[in-house]
Amino acid sequence: MNHETADKLLILYDNWCPLCVGIKNHLEKLDWLSRLKLIGFRDQENLKDLAVDGKNLAKRLHVISGKTSEIFSGIDAVMAITLRVPLLLPAWPVLYLLNKMGLGSRLYDWIATRRNIIPVGRCKDENCRLK
Repeated sequence: MNHETADKLLILYDNWCPLCVGIKNHLEKLDWLSRLKLIGFRDQENLKDLAVDGKNLAKRLHVISGKTSEIFSGIDAVMAITLRVPLLLPAWPVLYLLNKMGLGSRLYDWIATRRNIIPVGRCKDENCRLK
């Protein structure tokens, strides 16, 4: 990690996923303490200095702690984000309980497998809508 990202949580989001891009935009608005760095993983150039397995990035959200270099994915990544954004902190206990009951990962995976992926520049129809 470089000095710029040493105290940030690096969020590797799917920039071909309209749901993910929408969440990214909301997170940027809520991140008034500048504790997050959002990186679209579909551009391999963004990943060149990161020690992540690119095979799993499309399946689950991944975050990397700038302080410890620890990698979290899926519901654990969402929980890490809620701890870094004060306005999201009230959601952490609910996510924690869901995770402890074994429902957190199942709910996360259920949502993740139903999201749409639209490769940038690949939508040829004039009426192509992002969902």
